[in-house]
This record gives sequence, structure tokens and C-alpha cells, in this order.
Amino acid sequence: ATAAATARAAEPAAAPPKKAEPEEEEEDEEEAYVSKEAAAAAFKEMLLERGVASTTKWSDAVKACEGDKRWRALGTLGERRQALAEYQTKRLREEKEEKRLRARRARDGFLKMLAENTRIDSTTRWREAEDILGKDARFGAVEDTADREDLFKDFVTELGKKEKEEKKAARKEAKKALEEYLAADGTGLTHKSRFKDLYDDLKDKARSRGWDALDKDDMRDLFEDRIKELKKIEEKRAEQERKQRKKREKEAEKQLEKLLEELSGEGKITHESKFADHEEALAENEGYIALKEDKTLKLKAKDVFAEFVDELKDQFKKDRRVVEDAVRDSGLKVQHFSELAAWVRDLEKWEEDHEKKEDKRPLTRLQAKRPWHVREVFEHMLKRAKEEREEEEKRRQRQEQAFRELLEDFYYRSDHVGLKWSSASRDLDRERAYRDLEEDRRKALFEEHMAGLEEKMPKKKKKKDKDGKKKKKKKGKKKKKKKAAASSSASRSPSRSPSGSRSPSSGGEEAAAAANGEAGEGKKRRAADDDAASPAGKKPKLDEEEKEAPSPSKKRKSSSSA
Repeated sequence: ATAAATARAAEPAAAPPKKAEPEEEEEDEEEAYVSKEAAAAAFKEMLLERGVASTTKWSDAVKACEGDKRWRALGTLGERRQALAEYQTKRLREEKEEKRLRARRARDGFLKMLAENTRIDSTTRWREAEDILGKDARFGAVEDTADREDLFKDFVTELGKKEKEEKKAARKEAKKALEEYLAADGTGLTHKSRFKDLYDDLKDKARSRGWDALDKDDMRDLFEDRIKELKKIEEKRAEQERKQRKKREKEAEKQLEKLLEELSGEGKITHESKFADHEEALAENEGYIALKEDKTLKLKAKDVFAEFVDELKDQFKKDRRVVEDAVRDSGLKVQHFSELAAWVRDLEKWEEDHEKKEDKRPLTRLQAKRPWHVREVFEHMLKRAKEEREEEEKRRQRQEQAFRELLEDFYYRSDHVGLKWSSASRDLDRERAYRDLEEDRRKALFEEHMAGLEEKMPKKKKKKDKDGKKKKKKKGKKKKKKKAAASSSASRSPSRSPSGSRSPSSGGEEAAAAANGEAGEGKKRRAADDDAASPAGKKPKLDEEEKEAPSPSKKRKSSSSA
């Protein structure tokens, strides 16, 4: 599509439109092909034969191909443009590949030319190579000068590496030949021979013997290596003496190890044993005595003991894995209440049920051979189980305490008594303290809390009834005072005439108002006295607290938002 757009853009804008071919003729041409795909293939084949390139413009393609009958294989102008665009896209890829292959063939030919020319070696310079190879056609096949120079430099570098490898191989063979000569009998070499006394002789024999690729330093190094070997032979006597001493050490070590194995078999020495704790038990052993009294022996009884205990540590690790594998495979984990004998019996029974051959029961064999290792692993697992149990119990207590505090925050009023768990669970389900416990435990703690709340509520109710009675009594006294004040004011104040005198009814109203004012002041004073008399100055009564307290659902929302 991009190539078609480019072709259309490159076509002259002022070109007069071509006369459309008669439809009948186009239809006849189209009928010559089985399908549109076959027609398009014929069209593209024509473009290739006519030399249409990936960069050819539409107008040029028309001039080159319109005389070919396959030009009308596609009936419309749009189909031809589309086929040209597809052809040019494919042709562009092919041209790139052809160019790459040409470059590759030129490169291979250039390298072959370098390899065939004997005048080119690792020391040849590029300018010299240009003079030597300039007339060869393969030299000019690589069009870019910089590419030719890079190929030449890479070739020379590889050639230099190859020459070094060849020299290295030749030198290696020469060393081998000289080593064989120096090691052979009849050369007269001793551990006291000097290189300067034999160099002339070695130099004379270099070409005939095959070590002429070596220089003087190489010969000296190989000579000194041989002298070191001869000195080692001379030291054989001392070495034999050391071997005898080692043999005595070995015998003493063997005797001591035998005793250690006996003590280990009885469970008296374990992988945690210390030498100081068992030195007295070893004092009469012949191996212990030999290692302690023979000053020429470097091996010490403490070292033998330490090495033996290290082996016990390795053995214990293997035995522990045997027990752990059996526990994992059987599922018979050590619980905080487990007992050793019953636990071992269960494991052995499990092995017997799952493996008929006795030699395939590793735990049973271990229990028979080293029961103290089984016991030690059991004790470790038991300790860990108890610690996990204690930690789990502490965690559970913390979770239950958090849930109790959550219930205290949510449910504390008299109207909460009798609340169902199904309603409460909807209020609490977003709280972490709720989610941390199982459903049965949450419900049990809720019922326990509600029972305690119900026990507290009757006391508050009695107090509330008592306060109500006091309030009614006070109201009765106030009414009596009002009546007495009204009657006394009526008797003291005579009625006046309409011209300004006070009437009996008006006097009674004034007296009542005054009595009411006094009663109001008295009420305020009594309220202040009640506040002062109440513990911790708590003024609100139970019914007022209940009115002001938020509902559980509102309180849950506020705590969640916080």
C-alpha cells in the first residue's frame, strides 16, 4: 500500500486520463484466467519480465508493460496499482537479499584470496596488501574501501593467532622431548648436577633430539624440575622414617577409636560430647597412652576425639533426616503430649505396613542401632511442639481478649440485652478481632458477654426506678408550695376597682408567677446539689446516657472510618 501511494504521488498530475478499454474486451481478458489470483500472478510475472524494479514509478511501469496482453489480466486500474504495490514490496525484499548475498560472496572471495596468497602474513600492512592484491578481481568485488581494510585486518589478526598457536604446539612437543631425555637412565644426572655444566651438551643435541624450539631459559626450567625430582628420591630415607612414625600414630589412633566406638555404642559419647568430660575414661587405653607419651608423634588424643565427634555429628545429621523423613511420610508428627515409646511404636508399625522388607525400614534399623539419636530428635521435636503450643495459646488468648474488648465497645446499654448473634455478626464482621476467631468461639464469647451485660442491667434499672420516685416526690412538694403561695397572696391582696385597683384574679396570677419563679430557682439549686453529691461528678442518668449513646451500627461505621 505504501509503494502504491508512492507511485501515485510520483505520477504526473497533469497527465491526461487514458481512454478506458471497452468492458467487453476486459471481460474477455479476465475470462482467460481461472481466478483473480491467477490473473494477479500473471500480471506480477509480466512486471518481473519487463524489468520493473521496486523503485519504478507507476507511469514508467505503464509505458514498459501496456503493450503486453497480460497488462489487461486485471480489469481495473485499482487492481493493477494494488498488484504493482504488492510486487514492488516483495521485490524490495528480494533486492535486499540479493544485495546481501552478493556482499557475502564478495567477502568470502576476498578472504579466500588472502588465504591463497603466500606473500600475506601476520606482519603485512594494509598498504602493502593493496599493492600485492590490487589487480585481483576479488579485491575489487568488495566495493567499499573501508570494508576491504576491515576484512584484511581481521584476517591478519586471526592469522597471527594461528601462528602463535602453532608455535605454542611446537614448543610443547619440544618440552616433552627434553623431559623424556632428562628422565631416561644413563644421562649421568644426579641431585647435585648443575645446568651450566650440561648446557653445551644439551644445545648440541637439540636439533637431533627435537627440542630445538626451546631457548636457554626453557631448558634451564626443565633441568631444574628434574633435579627437584632427584632430590626427592634422595630424601626417601627421611620419608620412610616419617611413614614409620605415621604408622605408629595410626595404630595408636586405631586403638583409641575402638574404645570411642564402644563408648559411642553404649550411648556414653555423643555428637555433643566434650574431650574434658571423657579424658578420665580414656586414660588407661594403650592408644591414648602412646599418643600422650611418644613426643615424636604429632597426633594428639584430643585430635582423635574431636575427629571422632565430628563423624558422630555427621552421622547424627543423617539419622535426624531419617527420622524427619519418616515423620513427614507417615504424618505422625510429635505433639505436645506425645510419649517416646508410643511414638516410636507407631512409626515402626507404619514402616512395617508400608515396607515388607526389613532392610528397607531405615527408622526401625536406626532405633535398633542408635536409639539415643531417635530419642534426641524426639525430644527436640517435643520441645518445639510445646513451644508452638504455648505460642498458639498466647495468640488465641490475645485474639479472644481483643474480641471481648470489641464487644465491650459495641454492646454496653440496656437495649442491647437480648440482641441476637445473627444481628451482632453483621455489625462486627468488618473488624479484625472478629475475623481472627472461629465462628463457634466468636458466638460463645458473644453469649458470655451478653449474659454478663444482662446481669449488670437490673442494678441500673433499680437505680433508675428509685430516681424516678424521688423526682415524683419533688414534683408533689412543688405543687403543694404553689397552692399555698397562691392562697396566701389571695388573702393578703384585696381586689381593686377597674380604675386602677388590683382585682383578686390578677393578684392570684402574680402570686402564682412568683411561686413558679421560686420553684424554678429551687430546682436549679437541687440539680447543682445532686451533681455535687453524685460520685466523680457524673450528672447524666441511665436513661439520658441511653438516649445520647450511638447505635452499634453507627459506632461500627465510625470505628471503621477511623
